[in-house]
Amino acid sequence: MDLFVNSIVAKLLKKGDKVYIELPDELKEKPLKAIKISKGIFVVATEDALKELIDRQLRYVIRKGLERKMQQTSTKKGEGYWVFASEEEAAYFSSKHAAQIKRKEMLGIKSFDGKYYVVRADVYTRVLPRILKAIKDGKTPDELATELGLEKDLVKAVLELAREEGLVYEAPGGVYKRAE
Repeated sequence: MDLFVNSIVAKLLKKGDKVYIELPDELKEKPLKAIKISKGIFVVATEDALKELIDRQLRYVIRKGLERKMQQTSTKKGEGYWVFASEEEAAYFSSKHAAQIKRKEMLGIKSFDGKYYVVRADVYTRVLPRILKAIKDGKTPDELATELGLEKDLVKAVLELAREEGLVYEAPGGVYKRAE
């Protein structure tokens, strides 16, 4: 039986109840390590190869964990916007939507409240004029959301993006005003 590892062929030999590995000459001088994957399954490789294998597996586990966490806990209260509580969730979302972000089809910002807001550009351009018209002398995101019949997180996301553009500013008490 031949086993292919990085294009190197090792032979497995069975004598009675024992199994032996006959290594090629190029591996005989290198220090090898073995890890148990599960019952009856072991990986034998150089230390560097095992480190790479473990690093890949760790990245895979972290990525899958983030996917599950995002499905369970990330806030998506409306069509066209997302709110993330952690940098990891925001980074994962950004990597999944990098092309749309690069084309400016999605806009994102980290707010002073520590949350990460992402809004589709078409939603932003549709909601922003309504918010700017309603602000008048200053309003909180809650007041604007109630008045306009929008989700508070969407209003907050649009306000944070508009603040970044210099269209609005946040006054004491969480009141947003037009920057004119």
